[in-house]
Amino acid sequence: MSNIHTYTNGSGYEGNTGVAAVLFQCSSQMLKAILCYHLGPTSDHTNVDTEGIGTILAVWLLRQMNINFSTSKMFTDIQNFMQILGKRGRKTGQYIQNEFIAMAEELWQHVPHSDLLWIQWISAHSKVHGNKMADAEAKQAALGHSSPSHLLPPLLHCCPLPISAVACKQKHMQELNRAWQKEWEASPQYQRFHTIDPNIHFAKFHKVTQKKLCLPHMDISCLVQIQTGHTPLASYLHKIGKMHMSRCPSCWEHIQIEIRETVQHFVLYCPGVY
Repeated sequence: MSNIHTYTNGSGYEGNTGVAAVLFQCSSQMLKAILCYHLGPTSDHTNVDTEGIGTILAVWLLRQMNINFSTSKMFTDIQNFMQILGKRGRKTGQYIQNEFIAMAEELWQHVPHSDLLWIQWISAHSKVHGNKMADAEAKQAALGHSSPSHLLPPLLHCCPLPISAVACKQKHMQELNRAWQKEWEASPQYQRFHTIDPNIHFAKFHKVTQKKLCLPHMDISCLVQIQTGHTPLASYLHKIGKMHMSRCPSCWEHIQIEIRETVQHFVLYCPGVY
């Protein structure tokens, strides 16, 4: 008996998704079998679903090759699939996980002398030959190249697979974000923000200030006021009718020069501040 390594990989390529599994016999480092499957548009399936199909292909290869092995290691570059296998309750792609567990149990009975079936994470950019081969086959599958249906597990005989509800929600949110971005860029507020900071990103600003730096609300408010110019300085107070003039009171008092009190002037040039 020998040890077996299988590598699975899912790939989104040119708007479509493909998945592949390759099987190596460790004693001879020889490639024994390859299975690949074209899933369809990337918007119809999540990464977890894709990698789940890859593990099903790997188990099916072990079953169909009729190899007596002592230990089999299955390498995947998606950690989420491994994590949700150990959780109870309803999850995304539940039917895929149930199919994988049922096939693994059948494999255990089919190869009675095998001890373990390991599922191990491997880096997506690792230079392991088996992982690189699985990635290349997955890209070909994304282009529409699938193994003959009679070689695939029964779950994949009916095509296409059900569309993922999570993937539908993600697609809907992407469409909403694109529509929001289009409306935002057409609004007069965008033009004002664009002159302040053309790379402003509200979600990124929220993540940095509140989640990473843990700034209190008052400090965040001050940062926004400084960035937008909505500060209690003479130029803005004059603009909203709260002051008669926009000149800097410190400059007028010290050097009798009439200069607009803007944020840039107050922070960098005003002699009254220093």
